[in-house]
Amino acid sequence: GNQLGTGTGVRLRGVSSLAVDRNGVLYVADQNGVAVRRVDTAGTVTDVAGQIYGGSERDGTGTGATFGYIGRLTLDAAGTTLYAATSNNGLRQVTSLGVSDGGVVTTIASRNVFVPGPKGFAAVVEPTAVVEGTDGTVYIADRNLGGVRKLQRDGTLVNVAGPTTQPQGPWPMRTDGPGDQATFSSRILGLAIDASNNVYVADTDGCAVRKITPARVVSTLVGANG
Repeated sequence: GNQLGTGTGVRLRGVSSLAVDRNGVLYVADQNGVAVRRVDTAGTVTDVAGQIYGGSERDGTGTGATFGYIGRLTLDAAGTTLYAATSNNGLRQVTSLGVSDGGVVTTIASRNVFVPGPKGFAAVVEPTAVVEGTDGTVYIADRNLGGVRKLQRDGTLVNVAGPTTQPQGPWPMRTDGPGDQATFSSRILGLAIDASNNVYVADTDGCAVRKITPARVVSTLVGANG
């Protein structure tokens, strides 16, 4: 089971992702324990949110919130908000990070279909990676549909690149070009972003690294075609 405390006296149930703030405080996605833990600079571990055997996903505070499965974590530039990509095909936000068992969990993008629109009505089919741009925009890799979306600061989710509906027939080969015309492989498992807000995509099944400019133009940076 999970045992909180300090250093090697702590037992976790499977670590899937990490995020660290500018002060060296570490946040841990406890994948099997379906919870977020906080590790301070002295090595003391406390709960932020979630609970063992959380099951379905429920918003709430501390152990009153549940996660079905925690995938990737990313921390905003201010170090006050965590974004978690989760198994129930949603993007969750965790705030009040410094309060033991007091993290406030909110679903900011839900599942089923991709629909650009207001917060709470938008959807990402299967988020696998999350990064934040210099302007506070959050970019999300959608593994199922093979695209990249962005959550703007006003809470609106819009397409950056790739399809927004499931392809019919064989999955298309990767193609470069304007965002709405570009395609990726069926799996995107990593994102990175530079100071100019160019987004770099780990096009896993395409065996390539792709680049998306702020103007939404997609190119292949590394990796042969075919």
